[in-house]
Amino acid sequence: LGASEMTVMELANAYREMASGVSAEPYVIQQVIGKNGDILFERKEEKEQISEISPEALDMIRFCLRKVVTQPGGTAYSLTLENFPVPIAGKTGTTDDFRNALFAGWTHGSDGITVAVRIDFDDNRELGDGETGARAALPVVKEIFRKIYERNIIGPPTEFPAHLEQ
Repeated sequence: LGASEMTVMELANAYREMASGVSAEPYVIQQVIGKNGDILFERKEEKEQISEISPEALDMIRFCLRKVVTQPGGTAYSLTLENFPVPIAGKTGTTDDFRNALFAGWTHGSDGITVAVRIDFDDNRELGDGETGARAALPVVKEIFRKIYERNIIGPPTEFPAHLEQ
């Protein structure tokens, strides 16, 4: 997507680092639990603070990407209009000729989650007129966030701090 090729995992990891200020190796599976409740596999996460980007610069990025959801005219403002119950920040993306549609979003804090969805065809044909990140990918991301928090898989979502909501 964009000017250079990135996988969805690389993109999600970049947004997760912006969201949390922590660098960690991305993973898909955190834990595998057997039918008797035994933990068969658990991913041990090694985290380190991002030192290359100042906390003030990260907050400016977070502020802007929260506005994508909360400000009228933001490409994901539909979440605010429908009173979506999970406060998220994120970014939509659409490539030329509507070949790829993307939404990457996250909940606040180092314990928050990041979800990135890209919709496209393997043969690079167009999705269809108007199939933007907000229209094609955002509904999938919404459903993922909704299910994770409805099922209390990771606890309740956290609110964004006031200075990011102004």
